[in-house]
Formats: sequence, C-alpha cells, structure tokens
Amino acid sequence: MSGFNGPLNPPPPHPHLDVKTRSFYGRHNDLPCEFWPSCHHGEEAVVQVYELYGDAGRRFFRCPRFQYEDCSFTYWIDGPLEQHLQEYIRHLYVTVEKLEQENMEKHNSINMLLQDSMEKDEELNNLAQEKMQMTDRINELEERLRQEQMRNVNRRFMPPTVSGRRNYYG
Repeated sequence: MSGFNGPLNPPPPHPHLDVKTRSFYGRHNDLPCEFWPSCHHGEEAVVQVYELYGDAGRRFFRCPRFQYEDCSFTYWIDGPLEQHLQEYIRHLYVTVEKLEQENMEKHNSINMLLQDSMEKDEELNNLAQEKMQMTDRINELEERLRQEQMRNVNRRFMPPTVSGRRNYYG
C-alpha cells in the first residue's frame, strides 16, 4: 500500500454532502509519496482520512479550501483495504461511537448529579443560616428570661411599701 495511487476511484461524495473525514496531522515524510501535490488552486493539498464504511481509514489528498471553495481535487494516498480490514475498521468506529455515547451519557449524569448537589448545598446553607438565626433568637429569649427571673427574685426580697402593704411577690 505504498506509493501514490492516483485519482479517487470513485471519488468521495460531493463536499457539500455530509462526508465524515478527519484531518491527518502527520509530517510530509510520514506519507508514502514521492511528491506532495497541489490542488487546482495551486495550493498544497491537505491529507484527510476517509471514515465511511467501504474506504474507512484510507488517506487521500484534498483541496485545502474544501469547506468553502472546493476545486474537486482528490487523490487516494492509500490503496484499497482488504475486506476483513475494512470490517475491522468499521467495528472499531462503531465501538468508538458507542464509547463516545456512553461517555456523553455519563457526563450528562455527572452534570445532573452536580446540579442536584449544588441545589442540596444551597438548601443546606439556607437551613444552616436559619438554624443560626433561631439559635440567636433562643439565646436572646433565654437572656431575657434570665433577666426577668433576676428581677422577680429582687422583687421578692423587697421590703414592704410605705403604706404597709406587701409588694406583689411578698
């Protein structure tokens, strides 16, 4: 599978259709090519990896402006894969998609749990603040009660009034 295999046969679907590809970020000399082609715009072609069923995993040259001003320049770098390799690559893509879906579900679950936790934390903070206010109120009432009891004790030991009547507590 080395060497330059020429034009795509058949070419990938039209760029305006949903073509699943990814960029290839290797160095130029990582590719089995003697030269690096230019597209019809005269710009150095980019390498993409085709990720659909039959040709999944195959690299190809493509116009660098493929997203907005495609000149339809496409050439395969890799030759066709054997059937069992295509099936295995497809299996790997399906596995990756399942794992990504599970990962997304777990992230959503974590986000929901975090949201619940934040709500419970806020509720707990509100209850703690309310408890503090109630404790302050209880302390205030206990202090008032203690002061009232001291006044009552002092009244009990008051001498009789001038008129000779006993006071209220006496």
